[in-house]
Amino acid sequence: MPFKDFEDSIEQSKFGQLIDMLKSENYNERWYAAEALGRFGDLNAIEPLIDSLDAEVSYVASAETLVKFGDPALLILIRKLKETGKNKSIIVTIINVLELMQDERAIEPLIVIAKDINSDFRNKAIFALNRINGSQVIDLFVDFVRSDPNWIVRREAAIKLGEIRDFRAVEPLISMLEEKDERLNWLAASSLGKIKDFRAVEPLIQALNKESNKLRQYSAQALGSLVDARAVAALTHALKDDYSGVREEAASALARIRDIKAVEPLIQALKDKNPQVKGYIIEALGVIGDVRALPALKELAQKSSGIEKTVLGTPLKEVAAIAILRIKQRQNGFLEPFEFVIR
Repeated sequence: MPFKDFEDSIEQSKFGQLIDMLKSENYNERWYAAEALGRFGDLNAIEPLIDSLDAEVSYVASAETLVKFGDPALLILIRKLKETGKNKSIIVTIINVLELMQDERAIEPLIVIAKDINSDFRNKAIFALNRINGSQVIDLFVDFVRSDPNWIVRREAAIKLGEIRDFRAVEPLISMLEEKDERLNWLAASSLGKIKDFRAVEPLIQALNKESNKLRQYSAQALGSLVDARAVAALTHALKDDYSGVREEAASALARIRDIKAVEPLIQALKDKNPQVKGYIIEALGVIGDVRALPALKELAQKSSGIEKTVLGTPLKEVAAIAILRIKQRQNGFLEPFEFVIR
């Protein structure tokens, strides 16, 4: 036998042994076999590796090896996803690998799964689609936000729409603000802040009056991202909110909007007992740069003890000193780039 043929037969023997090891009851053997087949590089390993995804302990190694195989593995995974029927464990594990691959060719079959009556399948497909970029998913996610009965599906769709920042998502997300489910309404506010469409300003202002602390907090944050003066009155009112997170975000939003109508309410809000909230208020006054804030800030810088600190440990008297410097620089015509000291 020629030496090359002899080498090939040895390699084939090793390959066969590794395939058999994928079925072993020994965890270490399955793991080793999955990793070794990736180094082997033989495409004939793809289907046995997909079959081995069912074994929990070897899943990670098999999945990583399939990702390394790239296109050939992707095409077989998509085919198997279409052919596998309702075998839950196989469908879920294949979706997990497709999520790792993040290839747009997987979008179409995943959309089919995302519409399945089985909520577990839908949830997994939504998680996977959420990792893959593709314009095809936008209309699907808009539909999910509007009407899917599963809150997890709606949540993931709302998150994805915020990341994509497509204007088609604005109206359904505005509607979601009215949800009583606190697992959803604040996510709608957060996503609207990322999309930055001015149709959301008035609905977000209205959301500042809702019962949910989290919804009010994220609505204030979103209004800061939109930078619209229409929100100033509502945000200054939010400086008196019972929930400290709302007061923080209201002060932060007013700093971004930089409207001088907020100066007097912010000065009054310096009485806030929460050091973190007070830090944001001080910063807002410094960023807006109005000289009316100087007396109150100077008094704070002089009288504040070193005990009062922000979450990051900065003494409030130092935050006040920085705010005073910013105001003086602004009066001298120096317009600094917007930057928070606390965040």
